[in-house]
Amino acid sequence: MNKRTPFPFVFWVANSVEILERFAYYGIYMGFGIYMTSLGYSRAQLGVVQSIFLLFSYAIPVISGTFADRFGFKKVLIISYLAYLPSILLLILTQSFSGIVLTMLSIGLAAGIFKPLISGTVRVVTDKTNKTLGFGIFYAMVNVGASFGPIVAGRLRAISWKWAFIAAAISIVIMLIITLIFYKEPEREMEGTTLGQKFRDMGVALSDLKFALFLLLLGLFFWLPFWSFFNLLAVYIDSNLDTAHLYLQIKNVLGSGVANFLSRDENGTRVLLG
Repeated sequence: MNKRTPFPFVFWVANSVEILERFAYYGIYMGFGIYMTSLGYSRAQLGVVQSIFLLFSYAIPVISGTFADRFGFKKVLIISYLAYLPSILLLILTQSFSGIVLTMLSIGLAAGIFKPLISGTVRVVTDKTNKTLGFGIFYAMVNVGASFGPIVAGRLRAISWKWAFIAAAISIVIMLIITLIFYKEPEREMEGTTLGQKFRDMGVALSDLKFALFLLLLGLFFWLPFWSFFNLLAVYIDSNLDTAHLYLQIKNVLGSGVANFLSRDENGTRVLLG
């Protein structure tokens, strides 16, 4: 059996950044339906914002990954932070529908730029002895950030939505500092192809009508409904369920410590955070 190659320092740096980005991303995304409802917008309007957001965050990685291969992961990571930070802060300043649409479009763009970069880093710094474990750790870090982001944002929105957005912005600032100081561009073989050639190759792939149709159907009838479900579920729970009763059930099963971690006081009643 081959001895497992140790992970380089940049592997752990990249995974730390991934936790923080997922913390910010899901801290905003998972409760955004509740936020728009609190501003008086309809679920149809939420659907418009959500569709635009998901379109950009899942379409842009094709392009951003190409640029990262050409110009380097670190440079494109920094570009994603510089797109992320002002977009999140704008959520504090704008509450008009057009403003929210443009702001979430910008956040989707930033998220899309970021998406392929950490997984790309994991790919190039691992080998056949540690790649499976490396990606296992990477996806675990995704889930850690995605779990704590909504919990922290939920507790902060009990004070003010502004603080939830500020927490996400602080996370992006920390990511920028970590990347500037500790992220070292991983060594990898450069393909030597131009951006034009990469885009032509993508055009050739998408010219296969069956493959293009498969991607279209997968996006429209699986990924879009799948991710839309989470926003709508949060709105449904917030509007229709007795979360105080849910708190008591969690307390009875898992104890008051876990229940209190997941909940807040509202008018003297324990309410599980949506």
